[in-house]
Amino acid sequence: MKLQPNEKRLLTILAFVAVIALSFQYLIFPEIKKGQELATQNENLNTAYDLLINKDGKASQLEASYEVEYGKLNNLLDKSLSSSLKDEDLDRYFTQMIIKHGLKPASLTIEPFDKDSIVYSTITQVYVTLGVDGSLEQLVALMTDIGSKPFLKIHNLDTTQKGEEYNHTLKIELIMLKG
Repeated sequence: MKLQPNEKRLLTILAFVAVIALSFQYLIFPEIKKGQELATQNENLNTAYDLLINKDGKASQLEASYEVEYGKLNNLLDKSLSSSLKDEDLDRYFTQMIIKHGLKPASLTIEPFDKDSIVYSTITQVYVTLGVDGSLEQLVALMTDIGSKPFLKIHNLDTTQKGEEYNHTLKIELIMLKG
């Protein structure tokens, strides 16, 4: 059987189309698919990297929100300390402050101010003695926090080292309104 020139031309075109189709099927499409998978993997890794180094600011936004809410809580506590508080409220306030700075509370004593001191009609003064365990850096952070409160004053500080741990005793003067 002899092929006519038109049939030869059609077979050549068909062979050419078949080669192109097979090239796309087995060479180009797998590479495109692999490229898309790599692009997706790269995007996932970039997102993980951004979160790790906080490039997109999500962690700093959460931290900022936390700081705002924590500031509101501190303001509320500060306002309540400017009024008369019970011993349980003082205990809770100072225990939360100690724990916030990573220290371990050991003891807390509340005692009245010196008997011979001036008696005021609207304010009262008490000493709060805190016993805490922790590092010197944590103690400095606690002292800075106490120093930032206008109604608190560190009266005395004693630190002893037992092994690798430090025991700190702080005597704090607290001024509040009489109840």
